[in-house]
Amino acid sequence: MAKKIMIVDDEKIILEGIQLLLEMKEYDVVAIDNGSDCLKKIKAVDPDLLLLDILMPEMNGWEVLSKLATMNLDIPVIILTAKIQTIDKVIGRNNSLVREYITKPFNNEYLLEKIKNIVNE
Repeated sequence: MAKKIMIVDDEKIILEGIQLLLEMKEYDVVAIDNGSDCLKKIKAVDPDLLLLDILMPEMNGWEVLSKLATMNLDIPVIILTAKIQTIDKVIGRNNSLVREYITKPFNNEYLLEKIKNIVNE
């Protein structure tokens, strides 16, 4: 059975690009363009991995992570963001759900390797 990955990013080109990349590797992909919809759908989708952008309007990635913690969901997260400041990396890596913090632009092969390692744990 294919591993299910939820991608949350407000940039349509990034969302569609990652979705295509993962579908070519035969992952089951759910693409969502905002944090609020992510939280509404995450229990029903029950993904094996969440790829989460930080810089989004209305509800940013940090808020999504905070809400996930209150929902008692143990879904591993890879942060995909343009935020390269050390403080953001520290915050991300100190969250128990965050397994990787990858900055944009990223190498597709590197991303695929990290995804494979996490979903096959």
